[in-house]
Amino acid sequence: MKRIFTPLISFALDRSIPLNDRLSARMVIASAFASFFGMIVCILAHTHIAAVCITGFLTLYIPTCYVVLLSRKKIKFLVNMMLVGLLVLMPPLWIFGGGLHSGMTIWIIYELVLFTVSLSGKTQTVGQVVSIATLVECILLEEIKGISYPLPSPTHVIISVLGSVIVAGGIIVYMTNYQKTLYAGEFELVEKKNEELIVYAERAEKANKSQKVFLANMSHEIRSPMNVVLGFNHLICESNDVAEIHDFAKNIESAGESLLVIVNDILDYSKIETGKMNLYTAPYSFGELVQMCCSSIEIICKQKNLEFSCDVDPSIPKVVYGDKMRLRQCITNLLTNSFKYTDEGSVHLKFTNVGLSEDKESIMLGISVKDTGRGISEEQKKELFTRFQRLDESTNRAIEGTGLGLALTKSFVDMMGGTIECISEEHKGSEFIITIPQRIVSDRDAAAQND
Repeated sequence: MKRIFTPLISFALDRSIPLNDRLSARMVIASAFASFFGMIVCILAHTHIAAVCITGFLTLYIPTCYVVLLSRKKIKFLVNMMLVGLLVLMPPLWIFGGGLHSGMTIWIIYELVLFTVSLSGKTQTVGQVVSIATLVECILLEEIKGISYPLPSPTHVIISVLGSVIVAGGIIVYMTNYQKTLYAGEFELVEKKNEELIVYAERAEKANKSQKVFLANMSHEIRSPMNVVLGFNHLICESNDVAEIHDFAKNIESAGESLLVIVNDILDYSKIETGKMNLYTAPYSFGELVQMCCSSIEIICKQKNLEFSCDVDPSIPKVVYGDKMRLRQCITNLLTNSFKYTDEGSVHLKFTNVGLSEDKESIMLGISVKDTGRGISEEQKKELFTRFQRLDESTNRAIEGTGLGLALTKSFVDMMGGTIECISEEHKGSEFIITIPQRIVSDRDAAAQND
């Protein structure tokens, strides 16, 4: 019995299955129990042995047939089999169960109600017609043909009627409540899905707006260095002063580098979106990485009179294995970001040895970029690593950039198997912390190895 009812119950509770099919499954369970208790009522009411056999057969036939057809996903055929089975078996059950002067009428009404509750569409209509036709057929057999096996006494009639009312009524109440609960659950699920769709729609609208702002920023960010390049190039063409031409060329170089950063960000974003971004890992000197990162930010910090400092944990191996250029890009993005949003104070870069891996072949490298800048609110933190998103456009309109830096950094860190987090309070500065694994190659400097 367990093998029969377990898949039935699982099927009835599976929300991936259509609602009507789940109702049908629960109807089968209810009908099987109704047949079982109906068999007990037949025994207590001293009906003909044939009525006991028919109810006993239905107790096993209905769920067994259901499980067999369920495994083949033939739900409609199953319902038709049940209709045919009831049409064939109800007349003899009526005759041997006591006929009109017993609880048999209640069972046909039960059948009619159950089909109405658990079926829908054409199948429901057919079920109702079958139930009514069965009742008419049974009454005609008893009243016109005189075919009946009455119960032995009025007491047994009462037992049959009361037992049928209790069992059939209980099953009908159960199925009605189950249907209400099922529909309520589906309604809650629909409400939840609607709420999720509203959130997704708001996010999509916000993302669309962010992309429009991004495109507007790009047109400005690209136009500015291009105007510088073209303007100074025009001045070079008209000037004969070598020193002046040299200054113009320096300005062109600076504008060209700014333009290159923007183009690289866009290309990197495009590669990540299309899944074509690859890491290029190789052994590299950790000291060179630190030097490259520091030299790039020291100059621009002096332009704003910001103090810059760098601390390196001496226990970090001299030569490690990883993608040096992507790691440098991540660090540079964080340093540049700190520089942009810090008007006074300092920017501090720190490298720490977080710990060795279990096999002691890799180091967890900790990288911290801390500033005394404007800080980030809790609301802004939620969208900190979102593409095309910049912090508070209304107050940071003068800040240059594509809005892709932090998003690209997060993508690169994820690709390298690391993590990134932000610790910040508004008006109290920010700290970005990257933790990333790098394989240990040597604790000796690359130059020392060549000696």
